[in-house]
Amino acid sequence: MNSRLLLLWLSTLAVSLFAASGKIPPDWHEAAICRRQEGNLQYTAAWNGETPLTCIVQSQQDGQTVRLEIHPQGLQAVLLPSVGFTETPLPVKLTAAFPPRKIIPTLPILLKFREDHWTLYLNDACSAVLPAPFALPAKVFFPPDFRLKGSEPRFLPVPRVDYSTDFMIEEGATNQLYPWIRQSGSWRIHTALAEALVRPETNLARTAQAPLTPD
Repeated sequence: MNSRLLLLWLSTLAVSLFAASGKIPPDWHEAAICRRQEGNLQYTAAWNGETPLTCIVQSQQDGQTVRLEIHPQGLQAVLLPSVGFTETPLPVKLTAAFPPRKIIPTLPILLKFREDHWTLYLNDACSAVLPAPFALPAKVFFPPDFRLKGSEPRFLPVPRVDYSTDFMIEEGATNQLYPWIRQSGSWRIHTALAEALVRPETNLARTAQAPLTPD
């Protein structure tokens, strides 16, 4: 093993030991602060086709820490322990192909943090989804050799949407559903086109040559 490989192995081991204990490696830097409960983290990186693009997301509420690694095979997400060295893999659903094993000078990356799930977009394509391991706010850290291209990572808050309606509900009613009658049975969609086909004035021979179409 030459000195370069030995140095790389020792560096990887040091990162693993720090990360496995739930701590941020000392040479990693804080890249962004996600201050709101939901939002999008945008940045652009250089992809060499081999080295994973890694970041660590740490909750500001309880200190939970997740490491995300983008590989050619997909996204790996692990929950780092606060005590001990046993990492917990998180379920990830891959939804699109990941970058191939070739150099991509600029790869747009978007992480969407939502209340119940996190979504990874690569080059504007939804690539992976995982259940949210914890809620924001959080800090995002990058390793010292992370190859950012262009501007620094940017977190854009997204307002949470809550929908409610009181349409046709009488104010102060003891049973707000009393005007409604429950119905059950077998249902089907009836269209004007279907009705036109059974009308006596419809020329069925003509419709065989030029089928009726809904306007």
